[in-house]
Amino acid sequence: MNKVVIKGELPSLNEYIKAERANRYAAANLKKRYTALCSVYARASRNSGVEFSWPCKLKFTWYTKNNRKDADNIAFAKKFVLDGFMKAGIKGELPSLNEYIKAERANRYAAANLKKRYTALCSVYARASRNSGVEFSWPCKLKFTWYTKNNRKDADNIAFAKKFVLDGFMKAGILGNDNRKHITGFQDEFAVDKRNPRVEIDEITEDEDA
Repeated sequence: MNKVVIKGELPSLNEYIKAERANRYAAANLKKRYTALCSVYARASRNSGVEFSWPCKLKFTWYTKNNRKDADNIAFAKKFVLDGFMKAGIKGELPSLNEYIKAERANRYAAANLKKRYTALCSVYARASRNSGVEFSWPCKLKFTWYTKNNRKDADNIAFAKKFVLDGFMKAGILGNDNRKHITGFQDEFAVDKRNPRVEIDEITEDEDA
């Protein structure tokens, strides 16, 4: 049986409503934080060989510290779990702007071949994400989180690679066109992960963009 285990207790419906009433950002931040947490566990499970055969039914087993919370309040948190599942990601480091320029200067075909190869790679991951249920509500803003092996590359050099990602999205059929009618903006964040370099792409919702 394929199983994803998420440690700890996720927020209940009552806790989410309480955050919603506190201020306009609290609930959005709570959702963002716990969706990201679920995504980490989902990705770790996938890297360990866990795969789901979509479409399928899902069984959630909720282990809590006590019996104080109602079942329907607890089960509300499946929203965080499923949103955590629905995240597009591409493993490995994509070429930086400097690497692309170096290829461009090497010979007339090197840069074109590099772009073709990495666009195809991004397309494979994009297609896998789409088959797992990932959808974007175009038009929208996109958040790119770039995980690199170290801090040697400049941020602007790294973020150049979104060209490969978006062309891969179009090739996979996730995105019709990468013009401004479909993509209204970008947000880039950078982190280091020596063992698992990658780029994660998320849709920025209106609550997160507020």
